[in-house]
Amino acid sequence: MRRLIEAALGNRVLPNLLMIALLFAGAFSIANLTIKNFPEITTGAVSVTVAFPGASPQEVSDGIIEPIENEIRSLDGVRKITGTARQSVGVVTVDILRSADVATVRDDIETAIAGITVFPSGSEDPVVTEVDAPELAIQYILAGNMDPATLKDLAQTAREELLAQEGISTVEISGVPVDEIGIEIDRATLESFGLSLNDIAARITAENLDLSGGTLRSSDTRLQIRALGERETGADLRSIALFEDENGAVLRLGDIAEIDDGLAEEAVSAQLNGAPGVYISVFRNGNEQILDLVETTRTYIQQDFVTTLPNTVEIVEWRNEADNLQGRIDLLIKNAAIGGGLILLLLTLFLDLRIALWVSVGIAVSFVGAFALMLAFGVTINQLSLFGFILALGIVVDDAIVVGEAIYARRKAGDAGLSAAKAGAARMAPPVFFAVATSIAAFTPLLFLPGTSGSFIAPIAAVVIFVLLMSLVESFFILPQHLAHLSTDDPRRYSPRRVTDALRNRIGGALDRFSDGPVRKAAAFSARQPLFVILTCIGILVASFALLASGTVRVVFFPEIEGNFIASTVELPSGTGSERTQDVAGNVAEAANRAAETLAQDLGVEPGQIIQATAIAVGFAPGTGDPESGGSGSPNRATVDIKIEDAETRTFAAERLENLWRQEVGDVPGARQLSFSASLVGVGAPVSLQVSAASEEAREAAVQRITEALQNRDGVFAVRNSAATSAQEVQITRTAEAEALGVSLAQIAEAVRGAVFGIVATELIRDREEIELRVRLPENERETLADIAAFRVQVGDAQVPLSTLARLDLAPAPTVLTRIDAREITTVEADVDTALTSGTAETSYITGTVLPEIQTDHPDVQISLGGEQEEQQRFGAALGQNFLLALFVMYSILALAFQSFSKPFLMLLTVPFGIIGALGGHALLGLNLTLLSMFGIIGLSGIMINASLLIVNEFEQRRAENSDADVIDVISASIAARFRPIFLTTTTTFLGITPLILEQSLQAQFLIPTAVSLGFGILVGSVIVILLMPAYLRTHEWLADHVAKLGIAPEGQGDKTAEAQ
Repeated sequence: MRRLIEAALGNRVLPNLLMIALLFAGAFSIANLTIKNFPEITTGAVSVTVAFPGASPQEVSDGIIEPIENEIRSLDGVRKITGTARQSVGVVTVDILRSADVATVRDDIETAIAGITVFPSGSEDPVVTEVDAPELAIQYILAGNMDPATLKDLAQTAREELLAQEGISTVEISGVPVDEIGIEIDRATLESFGLSLNDIAARITAENLDLSGGTLRSSDTRLQIRALGERETGADLRSIALFEDENGAVLRLGDIAEIDDGLAEEAVSAQLNGAPGVYISVFRNGNEQILDLVETTRTYIQQDFVTTLPNTVEIVEWRNEADNLQGRIDLLIKNAAIGGGLILLLLTLFLDLRIALWVSVGIAVSFVGAFALMLAFGVTINQLSLFGFILALGIVVDDAIVVGEAIYARRKAGDAGLSAAKAGAARMAPPVFFAVATSIAAFTPLLFLPGTSGSFIAPIAAVVIFVLLMSLVESFFILPQHLAHLSTDDPRRYSPRRVTDALRNRIGGALDRFSDGPVRKAAAFSARQPLFVILTCIGILVASFALLASGTVRVVFFPEIEGNFIASTVELPSGTGSERTQDVAGNVAEAANRAAETLAQDLGVEPGQIIQATAIAVGFAPGTGDPESGGSGSPNRATVDIKIEDAETRTFAAERLENLWRQEVGDVPGARQLSFSASLVGVGAPVSLQVSAASEEAREAAVQRITEALQNRDGVFAVRNSAATSAQEVQITRTAEAEALGVSLAQIAEAVRGAVFGIVATELIRDREEIELRVRLPENERETLADIAAFRVQVGDAQVPLSTLARLDLAPAPTVLTRIDAREITTVEADVDTALTSGTAETSYITGTVLPEIQTDHPDVQISLGGEQEEQQRFGAALGQNFLLALFVMYSILALAFQSFSKPFLMLLTVPFGIIGALGGHALLGLNLTLLSMFGIIGLSGIMINASLLIVNEFEQRRAENSDADVIDVISASIAARFRPIFLTTTTTFLGITPLILEQSLQAQFLIPTAVSLGFGILVGSVIVILLMPAYLRTHEWLADHVAKLGIAPEGQGDKTAEAQ
């Protein structure tokens, strides 16, 4: 390191060229980095979807889910298999181990599924995809009192024109059924012509195709042959010839069928403020910039599309992630600027003005250079990565301060410019290098954490590491050259240094007197009474955990990240029609208006300032536009979204309105689920328990007991479970007549499915949608069980009534079946009021108290964790393992630095005491301990080790210079000598994040726990280090003396200090 520093100083051009290169690379990277709202969330999952039209959940489970489970359960890299069977569709989600490559496992799954030969006839080809949450950029709702099909036509026009815009690649329409060409023929007509639905479907398939016929080749000619017969509209289909009678008359499809070219019979609908609506969603893909994407979309909608709309139709900007992102970027930049200003002010008070300015320049160079590493390693600009820069503000100052002061001290001692720079930088190179290395080691384990939580934490850690690396380069190879030219002469008459130097001398003198007086005395006392000091600090640490035990500080794993929407999801009993669901959703929406009126009265504002608009979605997820079941939508499920005042300007927390809304809604009669959420991002319900047992009766009994137990707990609400209420199912039993006629049960089932759902003759692509041509009976002939029984089935040349071939019975059947790792499970979920309890506490109560009671009656009952608790379990285990590895790396670095096996323990043993300040800060400000709090505590460990390293390094140097000096005097002198840099590091770190701690904006609330952990942790931790290290050093020396008296060579005899390396 010394030689590299001397080489940089020996070339006047190199340091400045390096600085310019870092600035240029950073600026280039900023222009090319992808800007997102949140980091890329890695799901680590693969989804297998198989459609089985008309099949019941049990049929889907038996015929689709179980064969897939059997084929893939033994594949390498598979962590968990979750299968969900619904009406007409089965979905298997495979969670992948973090150590496995998702693409490789996906290929293995595709290969395994391709070998399955037992899928039932009628099922469609499996679709295997990586689970990747789409990133919504901006969403509009097109609404008006008109036919949904007309609204859809307008939305399709907008989609096509948006896709023609540069930079837009994905636009989706939702809230309205897909197009379908329905071909309806009544039973009497079919019988009169001796036709079946299958006959009609087969004829349509034969006459409606676009097929390559191969290639004609001759010696000099090559002709492509193609049969063109595809009809794309209902009108085109009318001319299809079915057959010709003996007189030559042709019977065409239009003669006997009603052909409706319109919307499919799907339970999908949307409303905006009571009017029918259609969602238009624009998504970001690849390297598209969300800010540019939204600006392009807005320009088209506002300048072009709006002018084409009828007066009865409006288009409303519903979700805009760019505005959310820009608001949070501005907020973080503001806090970073204020923090940077406070740091510069502090440096001016304690350092020469020129050093303070060059240190500030060094911070800027480090920050800009870090963007180049972000581009190189694929880290995007988002809220979390920008937050990493704020955390790094105070941390990186220390390197430059230590090097700058060392160089200036040599200049004041009379060394020439370059000589002083070489000597000062070289002297501080070992401790600074090892300090940065230990800090990087502390943050590194946060890069490799699983799940959504790991995706949130990793960008913060990455940015801090990048800034630390850049600060090392700047402090060793750029800053010394700049400081080498500083003059030691008195400032000129009008120089601002005349003011700052006087102020610095006064304040610096006071700090020196404080370090030589109270600090030195406290260090001496600690060295004389090491056992007392150590036990006292341990007692304070133990007492701080009482804040957790008493509930003063609650553990809430994933923080609430407020947005501009509050959503309520209501699920009614299976079989509920969409009209009933719409009515219930309307009542929920009215309750939101009443809640807004109550809140408006409390705030003294108009209700219109609270809720800006209300949207109701039935059968699809409005946030993404995806159908909830992956199929035709769920008519018994609705989402009510209320758009509230923007988080940047509103004066109330979304959670407050959410609670008022929940109170106004109360209990919805018959509802299976009623939940509310104001969070932008989540990892599942706070309480999520997956119950399994050997028998269905035992599982149902366990679910009932758990549900009742949760309902009786304070702070627990919205208790629900996935045990679907039974729907009426038609069960088919083959008769003796069918057996005699040779008709199989599979043929009967296929006939029933065709009678109820129709038969898909073919599919075509139109307006970017896959359109089905479905042949079916009229709606009034497939409404009742009697209609189905009267349906005639083709048996040879005859048509036999279905009632002759089978007995049809109505019986209850589940509407959803869920399996996890081949176990059928029922999930019990609940939400919690974090002011009263936590998901962790309630889960522990169920697993520790309720489950043992259940197992006395049903020993085979098992509970596994889902939702937030599963995420916390995985995250906590990985964090613990990674942090232990990081501690070993830090120990190794310190052992190499001091050529000692024991001295690193002195520094590592200061780490736990940082928790005291972190917990105290959370208690003082009334905050919950969250995932992001843990990040601050872990980052704090590196800073505390650095402070300890400075003290041990100073102690080693002083002992080497005067081995006969009294050890207590050497310890106290070492503490006094290193108090100034420790004080500056502590205050700069705290001031750098103070603006964020004091931030009142709702947009920053989820980030504050990290700042509190780091800020308050370093304030208290630095005091603890000052008190503990003398006790540790004195104890270490005492033990070394006693070991020597036993005749054992002291460890590191002849060891050299870090500087001597």
